[in-house]
Amino acid sequence: MKQERPPRIKQRRQLRRRYDTGKLKDIRRQLRRRYDTGKLKDITTLKHFQEEMAKQLETRPHTGQVETEWTQIEVVMNKVAEKVLGYSVKQDHIQDKWKQNGHR
Repeated sequence: MKQERPPRIKQRRQLRRRYDTGKLKDIRRQLRRRYDTGKLKDITTLKHFQEEMAKQLETRPHTGQVETEWTQIEVVMNKVAEKVLGYSVKQDHIQDKWKQNGHR
């Protein structure tokens, strides 16, 4: 069974591959995306997030190797956060406004 790498490692590899193709800025923006943690202020979302995290962490295979365990935990945490919280829209919205106004 091939072990899935965390999303950040995959994106960094893509960044290295696409460095010469001019898509560098788009990939860097993807690396900076943040989860919408503001949703955790809502009690129902917080409970759902905690339950989903506990369920996913219980079902992951245990290998006994520290590096593999941490990689699996990172993958689970990212999947659950993406599924339950989604990404922050505010940051992307601000960046788009800055581009329209000619900043950076």
